[in-house]
Amino acid sequence: MNDNTPNSYWASNLLTILLRIMSRKFTTINLNHLNEPVEWKSDDEIGDVVTAFNEMLTRLDESKAELAQNEKRSAWREMAKQVAHDIKNPLTPMKLTIQQLQRTILRDLPYDLPQSDRIRQTFDSLIEQIDNLSDISTSFASFANMPLPKEELFEIVSVLKKAADLYADDPKVIVNRDFEVKKVNILGDRKLI
Repeated sequence: MNDNTPNSYWASNLLTILLRIMSRKFTTINLNHLNEPVEWKSDDEIGDVVTAFNEMLTRLDESKAELAQNEKRSAWREMAKQVAHDIKNPLTPMKLTIQQLQRTILRDLPYDLPQSDRIRQTFDSLIEQIDNLSDISTSFASFANMPLPKEELFEIVSVLKKAADLYADDPKVIVNRDFEVKKVNILGDRKLI
């Protein structure tokens, strides 16, 4: 037996221990729960392997979170499409029926009848409400077709100031601006904000 035998034995033993630990960790990796990193305190090749493994777990958890967000957005989009369809589908026949009824009744209605203005206003109101529902439905459909939000770093205070400027000349809207800081960077989609 030479002098290197104990060192070789310990090195192979250490490597075997790490391989067992890593093998157990690999079999327990799961997409449904948070994966625990491997604890290893060394600055050698084994530590590099453990560090790479732990970084992979971090990226995996980030990907899971992003996938979950995308699935939620997709579900909301599908729901918005369905709501838009369910609202819009009966509106056109309703509007056509009311317009037909309006033409028929108003054609035969004498103008000097005291209720004629009220009947006209009722028809106009019904048609206007149908148009409003149609607009709401279109908005839902637009939401369903919106692109996925981007994650970018951008400065929000200027965006808020521009939004407030839109209402600066409207006497019905009072906007109080109280920005203590000049710039604040956030992560999000500038266009959708």
